[in-house]
Amino acid sequence: MDRTNPLSRFYPWHYFMRLRYRLGYGVQSPSRYYFIRNVLHQRLPYYAYSSLPRVHGSAAKARLLFRLANHIQAQEVVIYSDSQTNKEKVHTKALQFVFYAGCHSSTVSIVSSSDVSSTSEFTEKVKRFYYIDESHWTDELSRDLILRIREAPVGTLLNIEEIYSSKDNYHRWLAFVQELKDFGLSFAAYEMNNRGLLLLDKNSFSKVFII
Repeated sequence: MDRTNPLSRFYPWHYFMRLRYRLGYGVQSPSRYYFIRNVLHQRLPYYAYSSLPRVHGSAAKARLLFRLANHIQAQEVVIYSDSQTNKEKVHTKALQFVFYAGCHSSTVSIVSSSDVSSTSEFTEKVKRFYYIDESHWTDELSRDLILRIREAPVGTLLNIEEIYSSKDNYHRWLAFVQELKDFGLSFAAYEMNNRGLLLLDKNSFSKVFII
């Protein structure tokens, strides 16, 4: 199915097309099934929901990012943001609050996507949560992240917003996943609500789930 087709993003049809998969049905791995059911689609409230700011104007997005951060407990969160306008600054502050609430022991780093550096910037191999907005998802950043993730430990998580927003973004996401497969990494990639998620795990095979 062509996910860049505008009809595939029309919410009612998109919901029904994913209904068979969205709760983890057909997923054989217990750890991946747990991640889908109890993190991505968890409906029970968390302790910090009431204090979370909106992310991109959405409380649901803030809650999902909080659940991801709370589950992963990464040692460092890396947000790619230029923070040049007031709107971007407010958005970045909201993200920082959400990630701090989700994993208190993490450090949060802001990296300018207009000045993507080499992997030497993050030399220590620790578990990280990478967050990338649609406007910062470029070919250069994709190549840089591939180098980082090849050396990353299990539990590293990548979140890319709005992968269906354009053909270029979606094809970049597909090429990114395929290149990591070619390196033989074990990961689960999830296409969920216009978002691309990639989690390094211990399974013996890599797979993309549309949920």
